[in-house]
Amino acid sequence: MSHNQIQIEEIKAEAANLGFSLFGISKPAALGKKHIYQNWLDNGFQASMGYLSRPDSVAKRFSPKLLVEDCRSVISLGYPYPLINFQEFPGSATSGWISSYAISEDYHTVLIGQAQKLISRIQTLSLGDHAFRAFTDSAPILEREFGVLGNLGWIGKNANLISPTIGSYFLLAEILTDLELEAEEAKAPDRCGKCQRCIDACPTACIQPDRTIDARKCISYLTIENKERVPLELREKIGQWVFGCDICQMVCPWNKVSEKKMEIMENYRISPLARLSEQLSFSEEVFEMHYAGTSVIRPGWMGFTRNLAIVAGNLKDPESLPQVIKLLKTHTSPLIRLHAAWSLGQYQNTTSYAALTKALRSEQDPSVVDAIHLALMQ
Repeated sequence: MSHNQIQIEEIKAEAANLGFSLFGISKPAALGKKHIYQNWLDNGFQASMGYLSRPDSVAKRFSPKLLVEDCRSVISLGYPYPLINFQEFPGSATSGWISSYAISEDYHTVLIGQAQKLISRIQTLSLGDHAFRAFTDSAPILEREFGVLGNLGWIGKNANLISPTIGSYFLLAEILTDLELEAEEAKAPDRCGKCQRCIDACPTACIQPDRTIDARKCISYLTIENKERVPLELREKIGQWVFGCDICQMVCPWNKVSEKKMEIMENYRISPLARLSEQLSFSEEVFEMHYAGTSVIRPGWMGFTRNLAIVAGNLKDPESLPQVIKLLKTHTSPLIRLHAAWSLGQYQNTTSYAALTKALRSEQDPSVVDAIHLALMQ
């Protein structure tokens, strides 16, 4: 069997059996949007994610052959995840929200495993010795661009890859190979039109006109990748999000259209809601046990606790008040105490002000002292 005789439809069917709802093939040709990526870097929109601007990383993004020698085909795969209607869950109004993609097993593990199974099937069909490498958010690849070239959809105004059949609630994986596969020719048209719902709904105005994201203001970045303090002016805008953010997807009409077509999972690995009063008391060990095997581990115990404190202040949750006070009083990290002080300032009641006043007498860290003074002025 020659390479050209490989049954693409059979590979596509196998991908579907493995849970990939989207499948496309493209060529590792030079991508034409390097100026957009460079402009994004020049503006500092990558925030603290310095690995995105390393010269070797940038080069690989625009040349897959640096990842797989003699790469001839790129298989793009879309793996759907459940759409969460947070309001349907009891306790939603007084809980932190976890982005929909993160409530199941860590997608890095799941998608790579399924992609490797697909590779085994392709190797059987190809009857030859060929190179394959599978990735999912794990290598410098312009995943969305190759998704467009593979006819999975178009890049929307919110910078998400949008499929006309299942919307944007899906994760991307790629298989790079030196095997010659017939590429897609038709490309899905841009169907955002004049719609600006995602832009209007974004609390932090992080969506840029060129369909990129200013990570410095993106709630997903702030609650996951950011390891430092959340800028003061953005804390209230985080709302209830303790991990990630789905707002620009929740308002997208293409997700409303596709909602009935997608199979909603009945059994989640974790709840999409984080009970604030309970999880503010988590030790590092308990946090890691509770969220083991999921993406919520990503910000670490410190980052997640910081996020919980912010959301507690935003909701002025009375059940969480004792735990926030305890964070300010006893936590060893100035970063956590600083955000706890801000949170207490949001409560604006006698109990929170008393706790702030008391903490001021013993606090030694200048940044926390400043935060307490600011909170007392609220």
